[in-house]
Amino acid sequence: MSLNYDLTKIDEANKDFIWVPGVDVFGPDSMYAKDDPQRKVMNPKAEAIIFATMAVDMGSVTHANKVEFYLRYLLWQKLMNYGKPYFSFSDLEKMVGLTTNVFTTTNAAFKKDLWKRASLEITREIEGGQYDDVKETD
Repeated sequence: MSLNYDLTKIDEANKDFIWVPGVDVFGPDSMYAKDDPQRKVMNPKAEAIIFATMAVDMGSVTHANKVEFYLRYLLWQKLMNYGKPYFSFSDLEKMVGLTTNVFTTTNAAFKKDLWKRASLEITREIEGGQYDDVKETD
């Protein structure tokens, strides 16, 4: 299923966060590039927030759920070992009004699914021998 999103309910003041000057992802030498100073592309952080709706099982960003959204995002980042967060809480606040076709799950269902995904990943690592040579620390 495709990920569909709607940006029309995001505050007009935040549109400059979403759309930034630039060329498309194929680069300035691409046949798709336009030599137009007015050309706008989606900010990679805005795009990451849109895709994060799938990881956190939340279909929208609202004033009421933005803290829960970011909490789920940080939990997902930590448990799935994806390093530092790609976007900040203030970036997320600029996306209040975003809606997607992602089904929103309860907090308990999200945590259960995240635990399951993390457990499967760790099991694969164990079976792959990643922890066979763990050294003790002082």
